[in-house]
Amino acid sequence: MACTRRTKTLVSTCVILSGATNIVCLLYVGWVTNYIANVYVKVPVPVPGKKLDSDKKGETLRIIERLDRLENVVNQHIQEVPLRGGWQPGGRGGGPILL
Repeated sequence: MACTRRTKTLVSTCVILSGATNIVCLLYVGWVTNYIANVYVKVPVPVPGKKLDSDKKGETLRIIERLDRLENVVNQHIQEVPLRGGWQPGGRGGGPILL
């Protein structure tokens, strides 16, 4: 079926209007999101004088201790597990793919 010039112009106009409508909608959604974030959502300002030992039940210190233990376990694992796949640090070719 061959399209007439009038049909091509109509389709072209619809595509342009559709794209313009999408842009207007995205701008509106962005504006509404920004408005809600600035007017309705209030983030509490941190108290500057608060110390670690004032936490309930020493939660912060307990988290720091757990992170230290996790770091030790990871370091031990790295030292114990040999490199697989033939790749050696500083070697040529066959290195890992970094994205």
